[in-house]
Amino acid sequence: MSVGWLKLHRQIEQNWIWKDPRRAVAWIHFLFRANYEDTTVLIGNEEKLVPRGSFITSIRKLSDEVPLSYQETRTFLNLLESNAMINATATQKLTQITICKYEDYQDKQRNPPKKSTQPATTDKEGKEEKKKKETSSCDSVGENKMRKITPKQFETFWKIYPGKKADKGKCLSKWKTICGWQGEPVPTWFELKRAITAQMETERWADKKFIPLPHTWLNQRRWMDDPKEMTLYQKRNGNTPSRIRKGGAPKPDGHFDHTEKTIINLNE
Repeated sequence: MSVGWLKLHRQIEQNWIWKDPRRAVAWIHFLFRANYEDTTVLIGNEEKLVPRGSFITSIRKLSDEVPLSYQETRTFLNLLESNAMINATATQKLTQITICKYEDYQDKQRNPPKKSTQPATTDKEGKEEKKKKETSSCDSVGENKMRKITPKQFETFWKIYPGKKADKGKCLSKWKTICGWQGEPVPTWFELKRAITAQMETERWADKKFIPLPHTWLNQRRWMDDPKEMTLYQKRNGNTPSRIRKGGAPKPDGHFDHTEKTIINLNE
């Protein structure tokens, strides 16, 4: 049984997690699940060291523990990882989740001090020790916002991109092409992650059939789309998805009257 307590910073009220009570509960649950100190667990016939700030679980188990469905849990984990809040290392059966910057918010040194016979640590030594702790695998996720995408980042893009995925090889070729653009700006990794995160929250992407394939998303430079404009598609004749634009409306003969509105059939 877990004992003790954890710290929750007031800044969480400014985070996107706090806007959805179910995600807020799930995030706090992750903090409770994270090991307060290094722990060795037995997985099958092998011992595995699970470091402080991490825990072993599975997406199925997490979805049973938090107020999110299985798919919602997967999406939430992808969002957290794309925002550099966790690192998720998955195997065929289990997933290890590491809370990024765990030491910043759950610092042991801020607990009531215990008596010790060891010499007191100087301020300089304390800062150096904290700096070493902060140099973790999570730091590699919080990359420089100005750093352009590289071919090595494709696998991470493929992992966090939601919806149906196909033509991975074709998508990789397009990714490499974008990385080598000359004469036009190459997007940053931060820019792509922010776009995916924002678009996942739109009404349109809430319906999976409207999420473009990864290759289409890259080929059409959809990271430049404004999420505010990504509203639900309208339906024509009860089954054909379409969207409304200003500029003209269809006449009975199929032609368009450009004095009103235009309906663009997305299947054409």
